[in-house]
Amino acid sequence: MRFGLFCLMPWRDAAKPQKQVFAEVLDQVRLVESMGFDIAWFAEHHFSNYCLCPSPLVLAAYCAARTEKIRLGAAVVVLPLYEPVRLLEELALVDILSDGRLVTGVGSGYQDYEFERFRVPLADSKAMFGEVLDILELGLTQPEFAYEGRFFKQPRSAMCLRPVQRPMPPVYVAGIKEDAEIQRRVARSGYVPFGTAGWHPAESLLDFRGKYEAAWRAVGKDPATMPLAVQRHVFVVESRKDALEVADNIRYTGRVALSMRQKTSVLDGAMLREMAVQGEPSIDQILDNAIIGDVERCIEKAVREIRVLRPTHFSCFMQPGAMDQKRVLRSMELFASRVVPGIEHELGSLDAIGSPVPVQVPTAVGA
Repeated sequence: MRFGLFCLMPWRDAAKPQKQVFAEVLDQVRLVESMGFDIAWFAEHHFSNYCLCPSPLVLAAYCAARTEKIRLGAAVVVLPLYEPVRLLEELALVDILSDGRLVTGVGSGYQDYEFERFRVPLADSKAMFGEVLDILELGLTQPEFAYEGRFFKQPRSAMCLRPVQRPMPPVYVAGIKEDAEIQRRVARSGYVPFGTAGWHPAESLLDFRGKYEAAWRAVGKDPATMPLAVQRHVFVVESRKDALEVADNIRYTGRVALSMRQKTSVLDGAMLREMAVQGEPSIDQILDNAIIGDVERCIEKAVREIRVLRPTHFSCFMQPGAMDQKRVLRSMELFASRVVPGIEHELGSLDAIGSPVPVQVPTAVGA
């Protein structure tokens, strides 16, 4: 198992210069690289302050020039919103510029507000996702290809740019827990399912894991060999006051995300209004659900969650809402220097947790 850093880049405080948001991300990425994290993930969203990053690949290329060994991932590229051939060329380019450090996170998207403004029907997102993935697999692994689909058509084209990683950069697939066909495709190709529990407890991801285990069985693979990436809110605090502030920012993140998913959002320009959500957890429940607390509590919570979920990759969401950068960096330092060794003391070497991530090879386009 390896740890990663997830960067949402929210803009809760409109007085904060946008350039500062990205400067803070770079500082965070450099810090976790020095502490041995495996991947830095960059989100993609559009048209609101929920996330300021519209292009995780641009940010990955920016960070590639300023880091040395950490892998750089999109969490995620929303495939239906892209022109597929342009996307596959950019994926190859970023893999070249990063010297083979790109990780391709992909998803079908969920925010109708974004899809409307790209003039893409959200109802077609799953089918479009499959076709774009077809084209990426062909274009990244074959010297030339043609494609004929319902949404996308490509005349025979020779691909000049080739990724450093062969046959292609590793693929992580987010969400899509209700589409058994895509889950079986993920299983056949050995891609990594990527799930997030948000403000809910870790156990809420057991259904996600179970559906992908069923997909592994359906294609004749042992679920015990299945890779799994999970994302969790993580913050090491030194006071109850800090813990409450972290929980408030997690609640903010959950509220605005759900408002976009459920089509109840209200925007003032590009700024989302924070509104309570029916059935949302209380601040105390968020504190109990997330990995928030002093070093000992974070060790205890992380160990229990790793035992329950058995991930191969643990993505840490460490700057929700408007948390101050100094406290974020301090939390990261404490997590790496004291929490991770505490986890290893309880569970043994991280290398022994989860199953090895296999080399990922697309099995058949459209499978």
